[in-house]
Amino acid sequence: MRIKTFMTILLIITATLFISSCTNSNDGTVDFKQHPEAIAIVNGDLIITMDEVQVILELFKHPNSQDISLEEAVRIKARKKLLLQEAKRRNISIPEQEQKELVATQKKELKGNVEDILPIILKAHGVTEEEYWEKVFYHEKIKAEILMRLGNSLIQEAIDRGELPPNPQDGGHEYFKTYGNKLVDTADIKLNQQILEKESKY
Repeated sequence: MRIKTFMTILLIITATLFISSCTNSNDGTVDFKQHPEAIAIVNGDLIITMDEVQVILELFKHPNSQDISLEEAVRIKARKKLLLQEAKRRNISIPEQEQKELVATQKKELKGNVEDILPIILKAHGVTEEEYWEKVFYHEKIKAEILMRLGNSLIQEAIDRGELPPNPQDGGHEYFKTYGNKLVDTADIKLNQQILEKESKY
């Protein structure tokens, strides 16, 4: 039985990513010289670039959102990348033809209903409206769908183990949120202090 956990949100960073401060240790040595574009390296293999973090910071400038710190933006991106890594480990993927059909359907449903936030999205990604719908939206929608399928799988497993009731009141959203937060809390996140110091001056 497939459990519907939550609606896919256009701001693909996922509005339900509950934020807390980055408390991960910065001890140890990470050679950021090999990755000059990295603001952070997660578990030694996941690279988070300043450009990726800047997109999140811009998206959170929406009137209905609160500004967040650079460290909080790193945490959001780390959470998403760790969840996508877990999905890959579980062989959760979407066939190419299904991807095209999925994106076409979502684009049709959303294209006329996002005029109020589209300028913010375009500015954050640094693209034209055409580039957004043809490139950025396609890739981000697929990632969002993979995350939803991962959530469905994790929630169903929790139901099968008796950790959740057969029909969770919130659809299992809280369980999936907690799962993602644990991935970040236990991750080894190394921050590029040089970039942090440079950004703090602005």
